[in-house]
Amino acid sequence: MNLWVTLHCSTLLASRIFIMLCMLPIITVYQDELMVTHAIWVGFAVGCYGLTQAIMQLIMGYLSDVYGRIKIIQIGLFVFFIGSLIPVLSLNIYTLIASRLLQGLGAIGAVVTAWLQELVPTNERPLALAIVGLFIGISFITSFGTSVWVVETYSLSTLVNWIALFSLITFLSSLIYTSPSGHAAGQASQYQAITALLASRQHMVFFYLVFCLHQLFACHFCFVPASLKASHLGTPYHYTITLVTSFLLAVPVLLWHRQQAKFQQTNVIGIGLAMVGYWLFYWPSYSYPLTSLTIFFTGFNILEAIMPNLLTSQCQHSQRGLLLGLYYTFQYLGIFSGGMVGGVALAWSNNQTLSPYLAGMYMLLLMLPLMLTYRPSYAKLAHDDLS
Repeated sequence: MNLWVTLHCSTLLASRIFIMLCMLPIITVYQDELMVTHAIWVGFAVGCYGLTQAIMQLIMGYLSDVYGRIKIIQIGLFVFFIGSLIPVLSLNIYTLIASRLLQGLGAIGAVVTAWLQELVPTNERPLALAIVGLFIGISFITSFGTSVWVVETYSLSTLVNWIALFSLITFLSSLIYTSPSGHAAGQASQYQAITALLASRQHMVFFYLVFCLHQLFACHFCFVPASLKASHLGTPYHYTITLVTSFLLAVPVLLWHRQQAKFQQTNVIGIGLAMVGYWLFYWPSYSYPLTSLTIFFTGFNILEAIMPNLLTSQCQHSQRGLLLGLYYTFQYLGIFSGGMVGGVALAWSNNQTLSPYLAGMYMLLLMLPLMLTYRPSYAKLAHDDLS
């Protein structure tokens, strides 16, 4: 296995996720510093990154199939860095939204994943993706606690300065590679490929699931940071313990999934844990918010770990960037729509109990059709991927 490329791809993906997640526990808590004039801007700031990501993932995936992965990765990271500079110049809710919109244009998640899978032999791919998952898990675990610590110790301005510097370092690290030529592909053939992928019921279940999962996540985090802070639980220590525990709890399920090839059962476990954790967090008589948040993130981590590799296990080499582009497009559409649903719920009512229930009911209705579409054919997909 090309360990250096695997580590670098893992770092690129984890760095971007770390930067974007840093702002989630901050936006809803520091509304005064950000000069928020209406609650709906909070939801838009949480989810707007997903809007431009959704638009660009498919485009960047297609361009990487045509012009080469590395060149598109470098362009995407440069755009991401430029977006990170905006709040450094002037920090308020509007410049933060502009920053996250521009950062979303540098959509390279699908491109990096496709590049890694092309460079790693099939029999070594699970290990490579496990390393990627480990790095992303570490970024997930450290981002919330780090951002809260920086803001509480220094200031919000210090956090955005550090984010800009980190974005620059990430971009510069990508320049060590030279870009080979891409695969020639005609516009008509790519259009037909997109149509075929969207017409595949097997692929659409993946797309629908990732859309719902990230919609739930974005909506949830319109409420979580402020609720934890009100309960004196929104400290770096609490965030770190919660995310580390959820990561460790997900590992046995993922090992069982790998050994038994139980895609359906693993999916049900992940969805079930995410929904139970979501509902418990807002249950009036339930007084352990960190436990419910741990349950939610356990389910979230399980689903995040298994879906991309299963999706691409039977994909043609020339369409891998396109397929992952569609996957991440649905993922970020979920983030954007979830942020908007959460923002509308915040603006519609000041009742911190009623609004999440209404948003959660909407998410549950979206989840139910997926639960009814399971078929045994997915077990074969998982088995082929793990063999």
